[in-house]
Amino acid sequence: MPRFSFVLKETPSGRATHDQHIGRRTQAKVVARSAGCGIHGEPQEMLVTSAGGGDDYYYWWVLDAPDLQTLQDVLKIFTVDNHSVQIAVAPVQHD
Repeated sequence: MPRFSFVLKETPSGRATHDQHIGRRTQAKVVARSAGCGIHGEPQEMLVTSAGGGDDYYYWWVLDAPDLQTLQDVLKIFTVDNHSVQIAVAPVQHD
């Protein structure tokens, strides 16, 4: 199965409910696994503070997906259906 990595960034609405991000991540894992994806480790959480003082949370995921369409379907659920994150770095396929 192809391996992909990508980075999600918390949106303003996700930031407003950041205390719920663990529950959202748990649900995202269920979605990914039910689509036939394998998850490699825990998504890595990064807090980036800008020069202006704002904090942004980023989440680096590594998934094995049956194909690119499945990955795109999973990302749509992560980002469009659930408005708490957006794609910060597009998926990269690793051989």
